[in-house]
Amino acid sequence: MLMDILTSLAALALVLGLILGLAVLMRRMNPMMPGGKGTSQGVKVLESKMADNKHHLVVIGWRGYEYLVVSSGNGVAVVDKKPSLAESEKQGQTSDELEQPGSETG
Repeated sequence: MLMDILTSLAALALVLGLILGLAVLMRRMNPMMPGGKGTSQGVKVLESKMADNKHHLVVIGWRGYEYLVVSSGNGVAVVDKKPSLAESEKQGQTSDELEQPGSETG
């Protein structure tokens, strides 16, 4: 009787350990899972804010650009798109040049 309980508990511990180990492995390998190590080209939610009761503003980073997106009950719309700050610094642009729409670089 006692041996059966100990065997069952050992099997349960083994199964739970395997599940936990696979979960950790999947999190490290899959960049789309929450907490995973995504690549620099992956989709990232940079900021999120409720504008009012019906509209949700989200800044999304993807492939070197930042997108300002608004979602509501009617759907989703891209409001603005600009190069991300990190990508612009690679190209030699400053944050002041990015914020001035009339400025030309080059």
